[in-house]
Amino acid sequence: MNETTSPISRIAESIAQNARVFVGIWLTIVLLVILFKGIIPGWNNQTGDFNNYYTAAALVMEGKEIEQFYDNTWFSKEAHDMGISNGAKFAPFPPLTAFIMTPIASFNHDTARWIWLIINLSLIHI
Repeated sequence: MNETTSPISRIAESIAQNARVFVGIWLTIVLLVILFKGIIPGWNNQTGDFNNYYTAAALVMEGKEIEQFYDNTWFSKEAHDMGISNGAKFAPFPPLTAFIMTPIASFNHDTARWIWLIINLSLIHI
């Protein structure tokens, strides 16, 4: 900066530098929250609605009747038979939601969950 720069220009430049630092810190915090509250739990945790949608899609792929999905005992048993130990429940989801995961239902549960997480992470950039 030369000595002929006006005080207002110096203040504006200082504000711009501080804003860049603030945005950098803010983005770092947001990315860390996404990592520790979303990515890591999503990669390691087998609970949540994914089990419900995945089980429903896998059962659709097997040709099961959607009406049966609303019987929680039957649905949970089917999920358990697929290796989903943390349970699953289809009610109160609308019938069309049984088709959401059909593109990845041919994979085993963990692989499908990881694919779904990667798809979701990719959509963050859009």
